[in-house]
Amino acid sequence: MSAHGFKADRGASFASIERAAYRTRKIVAPGSITAAVPGMALLENLDQHWANADGRRINLNYGVSDIRVEALTRYDAVLDQMIIVVSERTYRDLAKNVPRARFALCHEIGHAVLHFDQAVRLAGIPHQTAALMRGSAPKHPPYLDTEWQANAFASSLLMPAKGLAELEQRGGLSISMVQFAFGVSYSAAGYRLVAYNKRRAELLSAVDGTM
Repeated sequence: MSAHGFKADRGASFASIERAAYRTRKIVAPGSITAAVPGMALLENLDQHWANADGRRINLNYGVSDIRVEALTRYDAVLDQMIIVVSERTYRDLAKNVPRARFALCHEIGHAVLHFDQAVRLAGIPHQTAALMRGSAPKHPPYLDTEWQANAFASSLLMPAKGLAELEQRGGLSISMVQFAFGVSYSAAGYRLVAYNKRRAELLSAVDGTM
């Protein structure tokens, strides 16, 4: 989660990302807000979602390929679709609901939803930039960083604030409880819980009444 990418066209707050992730979850992962989302269901339901770029509706889809990274997002000009490509290993891990694979997929969905205009312009979201810059100080704040935004989106999609609030009502929240309920790694649950505890009212307000 420490890697960062290039500067996004638009800044994003925790609240705006929560809202976008909540709307996306209702499309690609309908069902219980307090349950883990099956990896293959997330992948196979992508074609039910779309994004808007320059006033055009662009459908999402997925592909499986022998790539060196876990997943990536690219724009196919011929099909006029945003394609989330997963590696063969990631595809197998999604079938097993491996937490890392599910987070990687949700991270790329975040790019497709939040950065669709840049993905169309650049024919994809470069991963090399994040790798080269890892460990160095970014020249832009986190809220303008594509990787920070995509990570925050993945956390919100997998562990929605509304779901956390419902679990909280059952007797408090812990990292282990969040990890078990949503099928995520211990570290991912910990990061999300810190953000939720700091911004609980803001996050819940952002999705209140969201359709």
